[in-house]
Amino acid sequence: MSRFPLTRILRTMSTCKPPPTPSKCPPPCPPPAEEIIYGPSSYHPYPEGGHKIYKRIFFLLCVPAVAVTAVCTFCDKEEPERPEFVKYSYLRLRTKRYPWGDGNKTFFHNPRTNALPDGYEDEE
Repeated sequence: MSRFPLTRILRTMSTCKPPPTPSKCPPPCPPPAEEIIYGPSSYHPYPEGGHKIYKRIFFLLCVPAVAVTAVCTFCDKEEPERPEFVKYSYLRLRTKRYPWGDGNKTFFHNPRTNALPDGYEDEE
């Protein structure tokens, strides 16, 4: 008795047919020829002069700014003075040797700017 309603429901579900389709509607009318816009945008094919303001900003602001910065950077002939060496107890500690060179110099050592634990290599 408990199986009968379940099998009847399953049989009814398997034989169900989809509802009948509604009558076919005619296709929508195409828009008039004046309203059709061709191009990358459906609003307007190309913006009118939108790129010109960015071109002017680039050539009138950015290029001169880069040129002035380059002149200020590369035309400064005055070289800064090297600071005096002060031996601090917490700087330039060597607990073990470096695996390259004599073991006392860092990998990108510059004798003019990088000091060793005892001081600069070349005295000015």
